[in-house]
Amino acid sequence: MKGQIWTIGLVAMLASVIGAVMTVALMGPTPLHAETASSSNDVVIVTGNTRSQSHDVLYLIDTKSNRLLAYEFRGRALTLAAARYIEFDLQLDEWPAKSQQPGVKKVRKVTKDENDAPTAGTRKLIAATGNFLSDTRDLLYVYDTKSQRLVIYEYNNSRLNIIAARTTRFDLKLHEWPQGGQKPSVKAVEKMVKNP
Repeated sequence: MKGQIWTIGLVAMLASVIGAVMTVALMGPTPLHAETASSSNDVVIVTGNTRSQSHDVLYLIDTKSNRLLAYEFRGRALTLAAARYIEFDLQLDEWPAKSQQPGVKKVRKVTKDENDAPTAGTRKLIAATGNFLSDTRDLLYVYDTKSQRLVIYEYNNSRLNIIAARTTRFDLKLHEWPQGGQKPSVKAVEKMVKNP
């Protein structure tokens, strides 16, 4: 049984390496981007991935005032490029409505026997940036651990646009999705672990 788990892990690792090599071969050389993130109890700072060679982008999120700020650093000048009040963004269950796959209502129905109460505790925000397929756009992912919501912003032309949001409260109760679609399934792995 342990040999099977080792073989599955090795095959998965080789598949991911081959996939990465194929992706680089098909896409050609791309510029490298580094993301830096830091946080304290009240502030999250993360650098952006805008592909422009002319400036850097820095996102600052203040969890007390619920403000998201985007700064551009060009040469020796630091400019406030955009600001957004995010309190209401972090209360969205789904945005755009009825467009998520699977929909929040469907996942909630699957997990309806679970407790629907949100997680208690203080708000902690986690942020990361992502690359968009354009030279001028940047994605910022913000996750609120208290409300269990993920909000995705697009930074483009000094604007912070909300492009997607989803509560993960019900997703975090799922044992497997799609149900019965994973290989090996969660139940099969549980059986392997409990009966070696």
